[in-house]
Amino acid sequence: MLRFTSYLNLTRGADQKEKLPKGGKMSKKRQESILERCEAMAREIGITKDQVQEYEDCERISDILGDDIVRLIDDVELRTTIIKMRRLHRKIRAQHSAPFISKAKDLYGKLPAMEHVLAYHCLEQLLEKIDDSSIEAITDPEMRALMSSIKHVHDKGYAERKAQIFHEIMAQK
Repeated sequence: MLRFTSYLNLTRGADQKEKLPKGGKMSKKRQESILERCEAMAREIGITKDQVQEYEDCERISDILGDDIVRLIDDVELRTTIIKMRRLHRKIRAQHSAPFISKAKDLYGKLPAMEHVLAYHCLEQLLEKIDDSSIEAITDPEMRALMSSIKHVHDKGYAERKAQIFHEIMAQK
């Protein structure tokens, strides 16, 4: 099996834009050379046509996972591979960062002050420990509704909301 450094040697220049002549086309000889490297790599890793989407999904999850989550992976081989994959995609993530940055600015821009999200998170964590009957005992109806909304914000589908935000980001492209 190819070691990571061997793989990088085989792919030398693959992540960089090929210098193309004025016409914008790569020479046939250069294309053949690259195809030879690609065929050798495909044979080495034993990939089949049916596995292409599985490999691509591994690349995508590597990009989606945040560094703090990657650090929590207890399988050393998996964690190391994901870290290396993230390194290989650093430039690609930067190229596609604009809609993510735009969405972050949009969402944070709706708050009276950006740093308030930190206090909100503390409220959320504290309210997780409070039972509903204690919240129902709050006499101010607006405050009671607010505390209940914060406590139950994730009841509506934590993963679904993340997917919705991600969908909105991808729609900006």
